Amino acid sequence: ENAPEHRVPIDLAIRGTIPPWLNGVLYRTGPGTTRIPTVEDPSKTVDIQHWFDGLATHHRFEVFPGGKRVSYRSRKGAEELEHRIAEAGTYPDFSFGQRGDPCQNIFRKFFTVWETVRGMGSTPSSPSARNVSVTLTPNMPGWDTTGLDLPSSTGPRYIVAKTDADGLQLLDPKTLEPLVCGSYKDLDPRLDGPLSAAHSCRDHETGDFHNYSCTFAGRFPTYKVFRIGGADGKVDILAEIKDAPPAYIHSFAMTDRYLVLCVWQAHIK
Repeated sequence: ENAPEHRVPIDLAIRGTIPPWLNGVLYRTGPGTTRIPTVEDPSKTVDIQHWFDGLATHHRFEVFPGGKRVSYRSRKGAEELEHRIAEAGTYPDFSFGQRGDPCQNIFRKFFTVWETVRGMGSTPSSPSARNVSVTLTPNMPGWDTTGLDLPSSTGPRYIVAKTDADGLQLLDPKTLEPLVCGSYKDLDPRLDGPLSAAHSCRDHETGDFHNYSCTFAGRFPTYKVFRIGGADGKVDILAEIKDAPPAYIHSFAMTDRYLVLCVWQAHIK
C-alpha cells in the first residue's frame, strides 16, 4: 500500500521505554509508493509489483533527550518519476520484477537493461527524477567540494541516498527535500560506470568512503575500486579488475587492511 507523506513533523506514541541517554536522528529509506493513478484515467492505476521497484520514501525520526519524545517526518523521493509513470500509464524504466505485456517481456527486459545502462551516465534535471532508496550516507565525502549550495545545519549538512547503480540523490537533512540528482561521475569523470554498490564502506578513523564503479566494454567489464577522501574529497582509483564477468553486486566490504569486492554468480549475460 502507498505510504502517506508527513512533511510536517508529527510526534509518535511511545510504547515501552527509551533510555534517557539515547537521542539523535535516525534516517531510513525504502519503497513507499506502489500504486499510481494514471493521468488519462484516474480510476486506473499503474501497480508496481516488485518490492524493490516501489518508489522512494525517505524517513526521519528525531529522538529528543530524556526519552519522552520522538518526532517523525517523511517525504517522497521520486515525485518527478511518479509523474512520468502517471502520464505514460506504465513503469518506464528497468525494473526488478515489473510485469508488462507478455509478448514483449523477453525482448523488452533485454533492451531496457541496455537502454538504462546507456542513460545512467546522464544526470536528470529534476532532483526527484530517479528512484534512489536503498541506503543513506550522511555527509558523503566529495559533494561538499563541488560548489553546491548545501544547507547549513548543526547535524549533517546533507544526506546522500544510494542504490545499486551510480545514481545518487542529495537530501536536505531536516526536510528530506531532494536537492540534487547526481552520480559518482560528477565527483570524478573516471567513475563512469553505470553500476555500483548500494552498501559502500566508510573508514571510521579517516572518514574515507570506498566503493566500486563498473564500466561495460569488451569481453569483460572494468571494475574500478575507488576511495573518496574524507578530509579533502579527492578521488583515488585504488584498483582495476578487468578479468571478471559483469555482476549485480549489492554490497562492498572492508577490513582494517583490505577492501573486498565479491563478484559472485549473479552475472549479467
